[in-house]
Amino acid sequence: MTFVLATDFSAEAQRAGVIAGGMAERVGEGLHVVHVSTDPRAPFVLGTTEEHLLQDERKALAEAAAALRTNTKIPVEEELCAAPIVDAILGAAERVVATAIVVGGRRRIGPTLGRNVHERLVQQSRVPVLIVRAPQAFEAWLRGERPLRVLVGSDMGAASTRALRFAGDVFARVGPAHIMVACVAAPDETSIRLGLPLPPDGDLLAPAAEAVLRDELAAQIQRACVPVTNVIVRTGTAAPETHLSVLAENERADLLIVGMRKHSWIEKVWAGSVSQGVVRAASTNIACVPRSLVEDKPVVPGPARVVVAATDLSPLGDAAVPLAYRFVADGGEVHLVHVVDAGPFVHRGTRTRDAELVTRLGERIPPEARTKNVRTESRVLFGRAADELVTYVERVGADAICVGTHGRAGLGAVLLGSVSQEVIARSRCPVIVAPVPRE
Repeated sequence: MTFVLATDFSAEAQRAGVIAGGMAERVGEGLHVVHVSTDPRAPFVLGTTEEHLLQDERKALAEAAAALRTNTKIPVEEELCAAPIVDAILGAAERVVATAIVVGGRRRIGPTLGRNVHERLVQQSRVPVLIVRAPQAFEAWLRGERPLRVLVGSDMGAASTRALRFAGDVFARVGPAHIMVACVAAPDETSIRLGLPLPPDGDLLAPAAEAVLRDELAAQIQRACVPVTNVIVRTGTAAPETHLSVLAENERADLLIVGMRKHSWIEKVWAGSVSQGVVRAASTNIACVPRSLVEDKPVVPGPARVVVAATDLSPLGDAAVPLAYRFVADGGEVHLVHVVDAGPFVHRGTRTRDAELVTRLGERIPPEARTKNVRTESRVLFGRAADELVTYVERVGADAICVGTHGRAGLGAVLLGSVSQEVIARSRCPVIVAPVPRE
């Protein structure tokens, strides 16, 4: 494995290179320096006898690599690529099996590494991306002058667990690090997810809800096996990236780390990506950790301890409920989930039916739940159904999700409803589809 440094030969890139080299040396890895030429002739002359046309860039790249070799005792390789910039950087990272991509923190938009490139790297990369915006913090840390203050944003899902592991596997290995975990919770949404009464003040998180969130964060930290110095639960109704950016500043964090999930096109239109929003908003150093290539590989599931049953409370949707209890192991738990499509903007007044819907979900619990000693959780979620279901399955660590079918004879006899199809396409755990009852 190795660190990939993307450089445009700027002063910011040079400082980022020294930091990348220092980190790679501490963990015993190499450094791969990549420069992407924006010369329109580059795609045609690289690797040919006409490559001398790019000799100025080749010389600058060689000098940058030589300077890094002088400062470190690790192998430093160099690679000159042709545009497009993001594709070239990601291709180099894939070829060398990179631990992370490191880029300087220049915020301007231009033909070299800039804010637009950073956002596209974060969106497309399959390895973590470290954006160095405050190099002095890393430099002091590498000199042993003080610990690195790291803030990891968490939504209790698998993506943020990977971000937390990355903080421990890389930064805690390099040098002393104070790792903090922060969760931004909207009061109403949190109470509904946990099945608790809505707080009287919509701007404050109920004490019972905060206690549950802290328990969930403690469980996540235990799963990640990372020592954490502080756990922060922040109430907020604005975009999570806004709260995380402000929180990073208030906590004097040297580095803000967030996980990334795959987003549907409509989620990007309405809400965008937290990681991309952090890249735009945060002024400190940023690391964005994508889905793990290893964890994404399919595995053979064992006994299902946690099963999610999604129903729209119709007869076809309800068929998923007994199926979930049939597949869950004795002593396991089933989460009965119903999603209210409230559109992109959910208002407090739309949630008055919550208690009634929870009651209706409870009416669907079959008798075998008691004989198998299965615990049942009923949840009403608000938002786009497929997005909410995929996120919820990831958050609770479900071993499987059961969904129903919806026939649509007028549209080419499609067997599966659009929600079921999207859940199948996006879910990282097995999806069990209840068959249409025979007439």
